[in-house]
Amino acid sequence: MPSGNRAFYLLLILFVIDVGYSFIQHYQMPLDGDLGPIVLPSEAYKKVLNDPFGLQVLLENKIYPAPNRYFAHQLVSGYFKTVPFLLQTCVSPVKSVYLSCAIAKIIIQVLLILVLSSYICCVNLKKERIILCCVLLSPLFQASHGNYNSMGVIDESVVYTFFYALPIGLLLIFLFPFYKFYITGKAPQMTWLKTTIWFMLVVILSFNGVLIPGIVLVGFPIILISYFAGKHRETGSILSAAKNADRKLLFLFLFFILTSLYSIYIGRNNLENFNNKLSIGDRFSRIPSGLYEIFIENKGLSSLIGIVLVNLFILFKTRIIDSVPQIKNVLLLLSLFILFYILLLPFGGFRDYRPNILRNDTLLPVILIVFFTFGLSTYLIFTSRIKYHVLYGAFISTVLITYSILDTPLEARNWSERMAFKTIDESPLDCVPIKDSCTVFSWTLIDDCAETAEEGKMLKYWGITKKEKTFYHDLDKTE
Repeated sequence: MPSGNRAFYLLLILFVIDVGYSFIQHYQMPLDGDLGPIVLPSEAYKKVLNDPFGLQVLLENKIYPAPNRYFAHQLVSGYFKTVPFLLQTCVSPVKSVYLSCAIAKIIIQVLLILVLSSYICCVNLKKERIILCCVLLSPLFQASHGNYNSMGVIDESVVYTFFYALPIGLLLIFLFPFYKFYITGKAPQMTWLKTTIWFMLVVILSFNGVLIPGIVLVGFPIILISYFAGKHRETGSILSAAKNADRKLLFLFLFFILTSLYSIYIGRNNLENFNNKLSIGDRFSRIPSGLYEIFIENKGLSSLIGIVLVNLFILFKTRIIDSVPQIKNVLLLLSLFILFYILLLPFGGFRDYRPNILRNDTLLPVILIVFFTFGLSTYLIFTSRIKYHVLYGAFISTVLITYSILDTPLEARNWSERMAFKTIDESPLDCVPIKDSCTVFSWTLIDDCAETAEEGKMLKYWGITKKEKTFYHDLDKTE
């Protein structure tokens, strides 16, 4: 077997091992409190599923939960009404639900790794280079331990993973042809079929929550200004630049901006926004605390940024960066995006479970940019074979091993929840006391059976219980 093939298969094995371990970690996560109401769905969430584009907000100024998240809710509901039952042909109902969560998370994780890897080596998309990038990026995806709080991409909550990580992955797929065009000069073929698919993706992403519209409204103006500035240098005037631009491409981007503006507009009537009010000034005042928590208290992301800076120093010192001159502009545009994105985050609202505005979920675009920059800079150095490349390879290997080790502890965090499901099913009571301090299909401990009616229906629907039952935490009786 040629040495190149041996290297490919070795890297592939390392990647599969890391992904497999992540799958086991995802499988051990408990269910979150949003899953039942969204899958069922609850009466409150039925409104968004009956009004995909928020027309009740536009025409009647109605206020209800998640008016601009139709596709996110539809996907979560459809997935968990289908996949667990497919799995129940070979596993128990309880296992089928946890397996469904783990499968969804690992697919989204691999999707993000492959897409980022394609961005990194878009000039030469050979399998050997793709798998090298995958191995560079995979250890950075922390499942629940180590540096999860500062750089976790795949959320412990499966609903948050569907709402945050997945749409960003789809947005990256949408942008890839244009990024490749910028780097290689090969324009994407804007056939009517591709254009139609892109337009459909725009609609899906625009009504998938607030994250993507926010990214679009911050990032797309930066992209368009950079695009016209480059055309202006070629043609001599902004008017000529506009005339020479690809009309389909520009219309697609402008359409995305408009649908994002509309999504943000109807999102103002999200009922959840009215539960946690905090002035804009107070939100901005909490940004420093959020930055301190993400970058100082948790060293994972800041350490990675430090390594990126070292890589960039090497790239500029050795002039490797000159081999792909567009990369300098990409890094500049990404830096501008990070700055404006963080400054505009306070306008996105406030949640009491996210007291400092900044958290790994709201900072997900920034985290993925850091991952991309680390992967890109490391890839360029590796493929250029600089002096002392063996020493550099040992350094990067140590970094990746360290991130992997920090995230290695296995903890069956859903074991108590599984036992609670068994207790609920076997109890002769319709309102079952749970004498364990673990959360059960919820975010917090629950002291009233009336609060778990929807969860009880969902457990019966999945076949975890034989009949609909409610439950509550009765911790006083354990003392």
